[in-house]
Amino acid sequence: MPPKVRQRGKKPSKVRKLQQEQEEEHKESVQPVASSSSSSTNHIQLQADYIPLSGDDAPSSTAPHQENGDDGQPNWVKLGDRPSKAEHEAPFGYVDAELKAYLRAGWDRVIELEAQGYAAKSTLTALTAASSAVAQPSSRAADEEDDELALLLQATLKEMDGKELLLSTDPDTSLIVEAILHRLPAKPLRVFVDRLAGNFAVLAKHRFASHVVQACLATLQPAVTLEHAAQEHFQQHTHRANGNGKAAASSAYASDTATIVNEDGILRSATQLILDIAEELASDQQLLTSLVTDAFGSHVLRSLLCVLTGRSIQAEPSSGTAATAGGSDLRSRRSAKFRTRKAPAPGSAAAAGSSDDLLVVIPDLLFSRATTLRKEILNDAGVDVVRRWATDAVASPLLQLLIEVEADSLNSEDASQWKGSLVDSFLNGFVSTPPTGEEAQKDVYLETSLRDSVASHALQLALERAPSSTASRFFDTYIRSRMAKLCVHPAANHIVATLLRRLDGAELQTAIAEMTKVASGMVKEQMVGCLQAAVDRVVQLCAAESEAKDLVQAVSDAVLAAFRIKSQSTEEEGLKLLVPAVLALKTRKAYLHTFGAHLKKEERDADGKGRKRGRDGKAKGGKKKSKSAAEGSDQEEEAPWSMDASYELPTGEATVQGSLLLQSLLRLPGPAAPPRAPAKRTFGRPVPASTPTPAPESWGSALVLDSLLALPTLVPFARNPTAVHVLISSLVPPPSSTTSSAVDYVQSARRRKLSSSLTAALPSYCGDKYGSRLADALWFSVDGFTKEKIVKTVIEHDAEVLKGPYAGYFTNKLQLQLYRKGKVREWNEAVKAQKAPEVKKEEASGERMHKAVVVETKRAKVGKKERGSKVDGELDSILGQI
Repeated sequence: MPPKVRQRGKKPSKVRKLQQEQEEEHKESVQPVASSSSSSTNHIQLQADYIPLSGDDAPSSTAPHQENGDDGQPNWVKLGDRPSKAEHEAPFGYVDAELKAYLRAGWDRVIELEAQGYAAKSTLTALTAASSAVAQPSSRAADEEDDELALLLQATLKEMDGKELLLSTDPDTSLIVEAILHRLPAKPLRVFVDRLAGNFAVLAKHRFASHVVQACLATLQPAVTLEHAAQEHFQQHTHRANGNGKAAASSAYASDTATIVNEDGILRSATQLILDIAEELASDQQLLTSLVTDAFGSHVLRSLLCVLTGRSIQAEPSSGTAATAGGSDLRSRRSAKFRTRKAPAPGSAAAAGSSDDLLVVIPDLLFSRATTLRKEILNDAGVDVVRRWATDAVASPLLQLLIEVEADSLNSEDASQWKGSLVDSFLNGFVSTPPTGEEAQKDVYLETSLRDSVASHALQLALERAPSSTASRFFDTYIRSRMAKLCVHPAANHIVATLLRRLDGAELQTAIAEMTKVASGMVKEQMVGCLQAAVDRVVQLCAAESEAKDLVQAVSDAVLAAFRIKSQSTEEEGLKLLVPAVLALKTRKAYLHTFGAHLKKEERDADGKGRKRGRDGKAKGGKKKSKSAAEGSDQEEEAPWSMDASYELPTGEATVQGSLLLQSLLRLPGPAAPPRAPAKRTFGRPVPASTPTPAPESWGSALVLDSLLALPTLVPFARNPTAVHVLISSLVPPPSSTTSSAVDYVQSARRRKLSSSLTAALPSYCGDKYGSRLADALWFSVDGFTKEKIVKTVIEHDAEVLKGPYAGYFTNKLQLQLYRKGKVREWNEAVKAQKAPEVKKEEASGERMHKAVVVETKRAKVGKKERGSKVDGELDSILGQI
């Protein structure tokens, strides 16, 4: 059979095949194609891709060209009903190049004005000014005048009028729109958000417009606070000590006075705009469900939930990350990289109101809408749906936020209240109906989630917010007797650390005993998070005097076993290597092998006997060591070492994890000092031989203090940005909650010796960038006699002290002029008047505060007659304005 001869013309494409299928469907339909109104269009679509050259089909092929000529559009524009690329990238159209250039030039001018000292009057700035006006009222005459920056923003908004949707979806202008939104006052901001109404469903799923919607929500939050906050709210927020919890409710909110009615229409308030955004996204259940797993819509839903529940999501306009824990991770890492590469450069004078501790006021309407929105998002989701969201990298952060919102309302240890909750569904009834069997009852999904990089985050949060009985039961079922593998797993170690922070004394004692056997493997893998969690939990449980000493000794032995350090050794060695080894996160032998080269250099230089080298440059006699390698390593480990004050710790020798572990150890109590024996009078008789006194005990905070006192010098640690925090924490004793004869929280004798050692070496580090902070902490922690000794030391070594570029920050506190003039009384009064700077300390309780500073405002309860009269009055005022 001869091969088939291919017809001349275009090669059939996928579009051609699609059109052929459509043609066959139309032929099989009941209604003739020719009689339908769309027959000409379909005929054009079928003939656009392939035009035969035969004479029979020539007349039929001319008709489509005539119809296309009437429309003035080429044939390829009308191909099919498939969504085009432009429909996804620019659903509302493209932005003109002239407008892009204008916005870019205007933004550059905004940066210049902010560099000159101009500040935009944004909603965040207005909220900060309202908070500060309570303490320091100032005249607003200068604020009422529009400066050049305000006029420039007004001109930019005028050019953007009617093109908000186009600019929000453009990859270049959307970044500028975000930055401008953070600089707008409340009224133009509400106008901009009102222009986007009705299109939030499309904008939330757009790659660039979704970030604009997030910026709208972030800037509307302080506008809601300004609408509903009363004067007493700002006063309560100003005088609140720690800023956590909710202030008293207010009944001043009776009507939405921020609504503006004029001939142009009704400008909704910020509260109503947020409610309408939530209503628009939740109007279609299928759309709301798709936003959960959408790469861009999920971030919008999280921002909306944070605003409705009162979690502050304020961020600087130049940054891509939120400021508080409630709004953390509202932007992906990919978005942050894109913004750092293409976002407009911020000015030197950033937004003046970017504070982490801002007053957040939400009305009861938003708070109740958050509960409704959470139910609409879940939509009676079962166990399979919740677990599928937990393993999804896009939906998992939203699921975690839903767990937090629900757990805040269920803050109780009663397991019956958690039945049917989101945490109970995720754990498959582990909270309400715990399994009673052995290992056969383990859930396969929970076993996998322990090691999953995505689902482990949701599991960690669920176990952190669940009742403590559930956490203990989960630890016994899934963690116990498996800590050797789970404590060093990249994902599971965080869950183990979370569970350790929730165990009671007896359970923690057993867990620490098991951890002691495998702790050295944690140090070798550079994962000491579980060890850190055990120490932190012991610090919390130290309030119970009966079990404090046993727990402290157990966790101290675990730390020593992890780093292979023996507490019972010679006096010269002692615990000298504890602080350097823990800082470097290496065992004692590994530390000497890695960072012990500088310790032997001085000995070789002092002897003057360098090793002979051959012509090839290699040292001779290197093979002789191979016979006794083990003996040499043991001698190297046991050999005493010293450290020069000029030595600089490298980055690998001072890790953040090691510094945090040492600071946690310093918060533990230590052994109490032995009671002094009364003096015996011998009346000239020979003194009997005294019994040898036992070596002093060392556990808890005494481990770190003894190690610091045994070091040859502390100057290299004082100059390191990571190790200096250990020295600062060692100077400040933890607050002693109880007085006990078995433990000592203050360890005053050891801290006094450490202060003397730091005072002697003060000229070597007080001029350093980080050592000056240690000098400040030393100055505020010692008594008057030691302060006078510090001043004498500085005056004696003034030439060495003044060499440091940061010495002035420390010497300004010493009042050297008064002391040099001999005015000791005035110097004492000036020194006593100084107050140490307040440092926010972490709470002793292990519970993490998940709520931001929220003041709820509720409507006043009025009768029907009063309510009707108020409504009539509002209508009269609106009609009067029109």
